[in-house]
Amino acid sequence: MGNDCHLQQIKSADAEKSERFTLRLGLRTLLVWHVIWGAQDLPADWFAGVLHAHIGTLLSLANIAACVSFLASSAVWYGIYLRTKRIPDKRIIASWLSIYLWYFVLFFMPEAYLLVQVSHALQYLPFPMRVELNRRQANLVDIKQVALKGWAIKYYLLLLCAGIAFFYFPEFISIENQQFTFAVLVSSLINIHHYFVDSCIWRISNAEVRRELFAHLETRFLK
Repeated sequence: MGNDCHLQQIKSADAEKSERFTLRLGLRTLLVWHVIWGAQDLPADWFAGVLHAHIGTLLSLANIAACVSFLASSAVWYGIYLRTKRIPDKRIIASWLSIYLWYFVLFFMPEAYLLVQVSHALQYLPFPMRVELNRRQANLVDIKQVALKGWAIKYYLLLLCAGIAFFYFPEFISIENQQFTFAVLVSSLINIHHYFVDSCIWRISNAEVRRELFAHLETRFLK
């Protein structure tokens, strides 16, 4: 959702339809890579063993596709720069580049998966916080900025502590010799929740989501 939010803010004068398509296609290519990469850990007998037998080939193809998508997207940003004579919004570039860097880390250091997840969570934590800030400011019109910032810091720390608890506490109460531990159960629930949050709730195409997320910006971003 975070990348979609940034890409939605690219003015039509900055990125043409084909360029926006290329950027989004690149992100979807990474999604395919993620699915294939994660499928390596599936039991060998799933899908009659066909998936396990070809997973190496599929991953190699996904690696090539991801590299091509990165080069194509980089060419898009450079093309926008040449056409507009100015560098695209650095926040958009940083958000786009961070996704590729995460997968770059996973490719060379698969054991860094947890670190990537935590980094991903921290990067997108400002989105729900921005919504809550906008809601609070709408309900308390006369609230001072100092008080609003103080509340935002406490809200951020609360979410951060809750995240740490969900990431680490289940490991301490899990029985190691079990195939499906409590930690695995919690991790699965988080991933299912993540799917519904990204695919059903936090959809930037939803007018209400845009209105609450961008309420602090000019009205042209809410259309």
